Amino acid sequence: MLPPTARNVIPFTHKPAADDQLVPVAHLRAALHQFDELRRCAERLAADPQWSALEWRAASSPVLVHLPKTSQSLAALDPIRVGSHADTRWAAQIRTACREVDRRLVDIRISMSAATSMESSTPDAVVTVISDATLLAAALRVLCTLIAGYHPAIAGDRN
Repeated sequence: MLPPTARNVIPFTHKPAADDQLVPVAHLRAALHQFDELRRCAERLAADPQWSALEWRAASSPVLVHLPKTSQSLAALDPIRVGSHADTRWAAQIRTACREVDRRLVDIRISMSAATSMESSTPDAVVTVISDATLLAAALRVLCTLIAGYHPAIAGDRN
């Protein structure tokens, strides 16, 4: 028989089972795809800083298209919480990664608005967009890695 304190311990490692899916695998797969798409768009946006304001508007369009979908995908992961998921460590990592991505989404919206609203992009506005796009891509990469690492079967065709 286990001592009384051992019965109150929550394991930090856990393999996903069909009965502990707070978020259906199909939703995780769709979220992973959405996060990867926005990550690729953000990386392309950060790759070439030598654009005019018109070119910035065109280059930022794919990112802008993915922002609402990414916010919806983040919301779909909301049930994954420390108190409700069997793998406490993974749930905590997912929550942290989701908050970071959400913060970076706000930053990129603001910086792209500043860079694309002017007649000509200022160097400071361009640097801010590039920095925010790079940080967003990195945050999305972390979130994707966490999801794919916990559910390797859904990560099949990722780049």
